[in-house]
Amino acid sequence: MAMFLPLFLSAALLLSSNGLLGTYVPVRAELEGFSTALIGWIGAAYYLGFMSGSAYSSRIVAQVGHIRTFAVFAALGATGALAQAIIQEPIAWAIIRMIAGFSFAGQFVVLESWLNAMADSKKRGQTMGAYRITDMTSVIVGQSLLGLADPLSFVVFAGISIVYTWSLIPIAISRQPTPPVPPNYGVSLNLAFKLSPLAFFGVFTAGLTNASFRAMGPTFAQSMNMSLNEIAAFMNAMLIGGALMQIPFGWMSDRINRRLMLIATAIGAALGGVLVSEFSHQGFYWALIGVFVFGCFAMPIYSLAMVHASDFAKKEEFVRLSASMLLLYGIGATIGPVVGAWTMDFFGPTGFFYFTTSAHLAFLILGFVRLSTNRAKPSGNITRFGFFPRTSPLVLKFMERKDRKDKKSSKAKAETGN
Repeated sequence: MAMFLPLFLSAALLLSSNGLLGTYVPVRAELEGFSTALIGWIGAAYYLGFMSGSAYSSRIVAQVGHIRTFAVFAALGATGALAQAIIQEPIAWAIIRMIAGFSFAGQFVVLESWLNAMADSKKRGQTMGAYRITDMTSVIVGQSLLGLADPLSFVVFAGISIVYTWSLIPIAISRQPTPPVPPNYGVSLNLAFKLSPLAFFGVFTAGLTNASFRAMGPTFAQSMNMSLNEIAAFMNAMLIGGALMQIPFGWMSDRINRRLMLIATAIGAALGGVLVSEFSHQGFYWALIGVFVFGCFAMPIYSLAMVHASDFAKKEEFVRLSASMLLLYGIGATIGPVVGAWTMDFFGPTGFFYFTTSAHLAFLILGFVRLSTNRAKPSGNITRFGFFPRTSPLVLKFMERKDRKDKKSSKAKAETGN
């Protein structure tokens, strides 16, 4: 695994700085006097940029190469953080965050195409496992640094900019040969919907709720009078809950009807939202328990929906499907912060979780409808569950299925519908 160290170090530095920045921006925006609606639009702008970067950055790589692309995007991300320390205008922040989202997605197209090129088929599982650990751990570490400095000081933005710049160093000095240019897989929302309407709306719901929590969760926490360290713990509780439940939910979904698992996660996520909205006023630990439960059930929805849809896809459609689902997630992620901010303005801070609960209940109803009216069978190539990071379609190359069919698994899943 030593050959992957430069890429993992770059990913860790990038994810930790972006994790801290994603939590700090809404906190600082609140302190600067931005309205809740404006904070929502700033969050939406980031995901709009991220969605665009996931779709188009491979073309930039084709023009100038991997290292130059990574360097350009690292420079844009680092200067964007510094620019927010200098300019305190909502429109400027929205533009900066949109560029930051595009840059972040582009850097992961570079990293993941490089990892794919270096990983042989026998070690793809180990590589993916290490990548997942790097992903989750780095974001949690980054968010945990929120309370180390005065939130109104220049230090926070400057520190983020420094770490963001450092992410360029390991990949720039790596001796590994640059990989081939990543292909443009194209997207088709029609393909995604036809394969599985339930998975289609599951991914959209995950975008609406999970991304909007990343954008508006700190604002909610501030409204509950949490300290900076408590805000960091609140945001991390959601991530930790989701990480802990990926494996057990995945294990169960490989053995029972995946639609039942999606229904179960929708119920749990809705209940988690109710816990936060109804009990967070009673103290920080109630809010922490509620958001932990929320994360346990809300975060796995994306992975469950992705693997459910892939059960019905042909092998040659797999990466195109993942690209399409990533676009769909981005659409939901762009809409979610705006709607979440509006509900907070209309109902008060807990209105945000009214919104997430409503979204999960709507998905729950669809799940019951699909379960009761559709008995379509999967293609026969049952996809084993795996955690699907929402970075670029290229990460799904790690999870390409083997050509061999597992007849026993296919028979066990014969009743799984779409």
